[in-house]
Amino acid sequence: MSLIQPLLACKPLNASSSVEDMGRILLAIAAIIVAFMLLGPLVGFIFTLLKWALVIGAVALGVMLLTKWAKRS
Repeated sequence: MSLIQPLLACKPLNASSSVEDMGRILLAIAAIIVAFMLLGPLVGFIFTLLKWALVIGAVALGVMLLTKWAKRS
């Protein structure tokens, strides 16, 4: 079996079906772009919350260590 035989077995595309396929492809690309545009600020907000949680946690840890050190002295 040669490599060309599967290609010959495929039916040719109609002009209308290729236009519909192109429309679906463009719609999928547009949906992906919109999803990334909506996902960007959401991910940024999540990382901002994570950053502030880490900052508050570091401050709380510092205060806790400082109070333990002050009680020992």
